[in-house]
Amino acid sequence: MAVYPVGDPNPLDNYPIIGSVDGSELLPIENKGAGKLYVPLSAIKGYSNSLADAVVITSSPYQVTSTDAALLINLTVPGALTINMRPWSSSAGGVYIKDISGTIGLYNVTINRAGSDLFEGGATSFTLATPYEGREFLPILIGSQWTWIVK
Repeated sequence: MAVYPVGDPNPLDNYPIIGSVDGSELLPIENKGAGKLYVPLSAIKGYSNSLADAVVITSSPYQVTSTDAALLINLTVPGALTINMRPWSSSAGGVYIKDISGTIGLYNVTINRAGSDLFEGGATSFTLATPYEGREFLPILIGSQWTWIVK
């Protein structure tokens, strides 16, 4: 996998932020104050756009399993929700998380890391706070740190 810092001579300089290299969409990510990195989605472990076999979350907390690819939030009793991510090492790929109930605006969803994994920008948790919000979390190696980037 090739990851190029902006400004360094690299084949991505001739592409827009969202473009194509080796047939894959490019994803810009922040690199802790060192500028943006542009990563081909094809280089991200297990990347998929599938919502097949989605799990509906009806109560809190929820532990993401190694086979979860899509999580749909539809709490039977509206309230704050905690989702605990799986470690990247047990990850078959990305995880899509979506509020289908529209209650996130009243009660936040906190997504916690596993172990020493981080979210993009070095965060240890990520919050969904907008009704019907949906985000995709993709595991990627940045330097020696496995990180969940958020799309």
